[in-house]
Amino acid sequence: RVSVLFCCNMDGTEKTNLLLIGKAKRPMCLRKVHVPVDWASNKSAWMTRDIFNKWLLDFDGRLKKEKRKVLLFLDNCSSHMQVPELQSTKVVYFPPCTTLKLQPIDQGIVHSVKSRYRMRLAERLLYNMQRNIDSVIDLKFAVQVVSAVWEQVEARVIKNCFRKAGFVFNDSEEPVPLVDNPDEPEPGFWEAVEKAFGSEDFSDYVNIDADVVRTEQLTDEEIV
Repeated sequence: RVSVLFCCNMDGTEKTNLLLIGKAKRPMCLRKVHVPVDWASNKSAWMTRDIFNKWLLDFDGRLKKEKRKVLLFLDNCSSHMQVPELQSTKVVYFPPCTTLKLQPIDQGIVHSVKSRYRMRLAERLLYNMQRNIDSVIDLKFAVQVVSAVWEQVEARVIKNCFRKAGFVFNDSEEPVPLVDNPDEPEPGFWEAVEKAFGSEDFSDYVNIDADVVRTEQLTDEEIV
């Protein structure tokens, strides 16, 4: 299990390296793998306040070196609620219970990454099965693929997700029409997957982990 932090700017021209959170402090399989991702760990592979604040301080430090100022929009989940003092980053929280409508990442950006990742996974499993090759889907594979598909998410997709969330651009560019599942596989491919593995439809497959807890919870004292 791995949790992932995504961060990008409004027009899709800048995406930070993914922050991956696993259970192992220094996974052996990643020690000689050169992939543009950051790594953190805890026993639950959750996003915690300490992990997020370290990422945020590193993010702010890079901006300071580049003499830039940014506005960073965050969900108001427990791991985001007590941020350190920052010099180049102003944090703004979305109102409670509005993430599904106002968070651009949730308007299709994460879905695009998950769709592409799970398609690559299904392709590998199907390819190996058809050739009687044992499939090994390990952390190294997951890290390499999720990093690659993050790079493949087009700027126009990111920009349109910000538009869908209500962000306004000062340009005359016509938005590309948004579709619900732009990264769905070819019907013939998914039919082969269903036949081989008895999988459900592609949307259910992509969202299979939608209800998994990914962040630490507030204590009673913190809620008060």
